[in-house]
Amino acid sequence: MDMIYGGAGQGKLEYAKAHYEQDQIVDHAEKIVLQCIRKGIEPVAFLKDSRNGFGDKVLIFDDISMGVVPVDEEMRKWRDANGSAMVWSVSAADNVIRVFCGIGLKVK
Repeated sequence: MDMIYGGAGQGKLEYAKAHYEQDQIVDHAEKIVLQCIRKGIEPVAFLKDSRNGFGDKVLIFDDISMGVVPVDEEMRKWRDANGSAMVWSVSAADNVIRVFCGIGLKVK
């Protein structure tokens, strides 16, 4: 499993398409985290349980931890859970790339 992360609109998907096969790409992994929150599932536990299914995949996360803290409780939980999911994904990934302005920087 590999991981790509960065802010919204920074070219993460385009970077992934240039470096991975289309069927390897799991875009907007942060939305998986939100669905877990809404279903009462702990996101990191879900990712750990699903790890074998992500073996040859690249997870693309929008880093939603920057900016104003949401007022809505569910959105705050999502923001915190997404950070935890990203931390776990970094530890589990073989390669981690941060994309900023379309430029990928390998951080692991």
